Amino acid sequence: MAERPGRGQNVKNGKSHGAAGEDRRRRRRKKRRHGRLFKPIRYAVALVAILLGVGVFFKITNIQVEGNVIYSDEEILGAAGLREGKSLLLAALEAADGKICSALPRIEVAEVRIKAPDTLIIRVTESQAAAYLAYEDKYVEISSGCKVLAIVEQAGSLVVNGLQPEEPEAGSMLKTAEKDEARLACLAQLLKLLENKKLISDVTDIDVSNLTDITFKYRQKLTVRMSGYDKIEYKLEFLTEILDRIGEEAGGVVYFTSDKEGHYIPE
Repeated sequence: MAERPGRGQNVKNGKSHGAAGEDRRRRRRKKRRHGRLFKPIRYAVALVAILLGVGVFFKITNIQVEGNVIYSDEEILGAAGLREGKSLLLAALEAADGKICSALPRIEVAEVRIKAPDTLIIRVTESQAAAYLAYEDKYVEISSGCKVLAIVEQAGSLVVNGLQPEEPEAGSMLKTAEKDEARLACLAQLLKLLENKKLISDVTDIDVSNLTDITFKYRQKLTVRMSGYDKIEYKLEFLTEILDRIGEEAGGVVYFTSDKEGHYIPE
């Protein structure tokens, strides 16, 4: 029987079409694998482009310094390591405030923030001397936040007893021996509350040597015996109420019993 060419040709073409289809599928699979391999690279390149774009967009063209009296703008900028024309991405803003406080002892708090589109604002709170602690033959001057401001020859009016500074350095926080950490924490709390209640300028001779009998003088006439260092804020509120009643020039003793009850004994 004679072969029917048309049928045989169809079979041959079917095999060719099958091989071609398999080649196309292999190429698609290869393309997908390559896509998966290069996708993270594309993302990384896009991220770098975005970051570089943001860095240019937020380039510092203007810097404002606020709250400074003791230090000049130039001293604060130098301590922060910031300058006009510098990219904010390279400015290390989070580290700048710490650099300012460390390099300039009389800066208590520094805040660095961006004001769009291209302005940097540095706002500082300068430290004031709050208390003095004896150290060797000198005194350590500290702020109400217990930051060391300076080592000085003479003390001011508020001298702290019962606490020994350990390797004090201007610009750092006050440190003591481990056994005195509770006394330091008590002093820090007391100084900050006295400042907040606007009493600190009239307080002298704080003694934290006995944590169950913390004392200080108010205007050299009134002795305040805090007993323990718990509920200090409540005790100072009681003190302000007593001062409102007796007048700030009155003398005597204000003391607190173990149950936190306050009493006043006039001179």
